[in-house]
Amino acid sequence: MLLGPYLGEEPILNEIESARVLAAWSPIKSTGYEYEVHTWSWLKSYADATTRHPIEIYLAYGERDSYARASRFLAAVLPRDHVLTDVDGKHDWATRIGLWKQFLTCCGRRLERGG
Repeated sequence: MLLGPYLGEEPILNEIESARVLAAWSPIKSTGYEYEVHTWSWLKSYADATTRHPIEIYLAYGERDSYARASRFLAAVLPRDHVLTDVDGKHDWATRIGLWKQFLTCCGRRLERGG
């Protein structure tokens, strides 16, 4: 569960945005920090719907969060039912608590049943 995650700085986000979609982004000669390149390279694998991933990623973030731009890139490659947003949410505890409760309501039971 990624809850309002920090996924990198502007240079790498600009690269991904320039590629239009995460699946088209290439980490070769990336301007991002090494950890960002590794993180996004791994997350890029989620853009391939035919690949079975050992980890199911759930993402929750506020649309007014300062890190929402990166979250939107990730949200685009995840199943819709794995993404929760708060339209007025920011990068604060109130948003996180609300999203966590929303996650437990919609997805928590699914995880208890094994997927």
